[in-house]
Amino acid sequence: RDYFYDPGMHKVDWPAMKRLRGDQRGGRGPRGGGAMDLLRRPPKTLAIAQNGAAIEIVEDGRPPRRWIPDGEPHPDERLGSGVATKARWIDASLAGEAEISSSLSVKQTFAPAPERDGARRLYVTTRVKLARAGKSVLVRRVYDAAP
Repeated sequence: RDYFYDPGMHKVDWPAMKRLRGDQRGGRGPRGGGAMDLLRRPPKTLAIAQNGAAIEIVEDGRPPRRWIPDGEPHPDERLGSGVATKARWIDASLAGEAEISSSLSVKQTFAPAPERDGARRLYVTTRVKLARAGKSVLVRRVYDAAP
């Protein structure tokens, strides 16, 4: 399924997020770049497909992210050397998480929204936890199904 996102739907205070991270780069480093970048520049489109046991999610034509919903850690070199992701099903929702470093972790949930007036939507909730700062950022995006 393909989904589309309107980035103007949610007002996010990006300078405050930079302060939360503690630097002026907005958290873009060699290992944490994907996490904060995902919050700063969310993908406008998602394509979701099942490939064997894996769920593949392609965001704006980037390389696919593979989630294997068995609750076990699986290496994910896209997030950095030695980083593993875990995913599992919670009812109809796919919940994934990655500990990128000892101070940075990301959790994402992909959940179908209840249908209204025949419209199908997907809620994508992303939580980035900054352990050193003792804070976390939560962003929920809503994607409309492609016609």
